Amino acid sequence: MWSPATGAQITANSPIRTAYRKAGAENSLLGYPVNAQVCGIRDKGCYQSFQKGEIFWSSDSGANISRSGGIRTLYRSLGAENGQLGFPTTAEICGLRDGGCYQSFQKGDIYWSPSTGTTLSPSGSIRTAYRKAGAENSALGYPLTAEICGLRENGCYQSFQKGEILWTSKTGARITANGPIRTTYRKAGAENGTLGYPTNNQTCPTSTKCTQSFQRGTLTWTSTTGVKRT
Repeated sequence: MWSPATGAQITANSPIRTAYRKAGAENSLLGYPVNAQVCGIRDKGCYQSFQKGEIFWSSDSGANISRSGGIRTLYRSLGAENGQLGFPTTAEICGLRDGGCYQSFQKGDIYWSPSTGTTLSPSGSIRTAYRKAGAENSALGYPLTAEICGLRENGCYQSFQKGEILWTSKTGARITANGPIRTTYRKAGAENGTLGYPTNNQTCPTSTKCTQSFQRGTLTWTSTTGVKRT
């Protein structure tokens, strides 16, 4: 294929060419190719660059588009297929809650929304708990930070629009959702305080009562008494 801006470039018969043509070829969001297909990358994969993105292929992940934008920028900053995420396993999917987008990779997801920007959700117990709760459609909303480790007892956490997920090997991944219990927990020092890590998620048997257990105590909230520790 040839254009004044890109010159003449080959699109060889392959899953990458199939994906490119399926997307609309030069009329798609990718535009014209800017190089030939390059193979011999990680896991015997291949990629081809276009004016507005790439298509990556491996035998495990198939051929998927990485289009220009915030998600691709973060993916490339992490090392693309050689980084912690590996190859993309889907194209970028938009039309999510609050006008957001996400893309899945072999070892995690990248989320983007207008209010939160682009954030990594790497494979692991925290991502599993987030997805189980409903991901961006849950009470947590979109991630605000990447997963941060090196906490007390070798723990990790990730912050979201409306709460956190904290993890240790002893307690597992537990959600602390926005509300009076989380406010009290954070005021007490969160995982570094006298309560330690949460050992379950907050439960609310009625609209006027919620409770959450921690390593060294329980916080209970009622509409009449506020938050009490036992």
